[in-house]
Amino acid sequence: MSEIKILTQFCESPGPRYCRQGKWSGEQFYHEILNQSFGEAYQNGDKLILDLDGTDGYMSSFLDEAIGNLVYDFGMQVVKDNLIVISREEPVWKKVIENEVLPEWNKYKEEYINNVKIIFI
Repeated sequence: MSEIKILTQFCESPGPRYCRQGKWSGEQFYHEILNQSFGEAYQNGDKLILDLDGTDGYMSSFLDEAIGNLVYDFGMQVVKDNLIVISREEPVWKKVIENEVLPEWNKYKEEYINNVKIIFI
């Protein structure tokens, strides 16, 4: 299994949701590390372990942006089947991801897809 440890592979103090809001954002983490690592693990029939422990903490928006984009790009079931979240220090983050982030982004993705209009010229 592949593994990402945010503390050693990204930063000690994760920041806000978007890059424009400050350093070490969830958006930056997603685009620089998580998307490619998850995609490679998935293509190889592997699971990706995301270890949240060891940092100074998280804003919920950081995790929402990073994990939510996985759902948007890969689909909720693929993420559920192929991502293992570890959070021994703050088990609440794992519950937030499973019970809030994944379902909310799945709903957002479904609403977007249902509202896309295709125009033939």
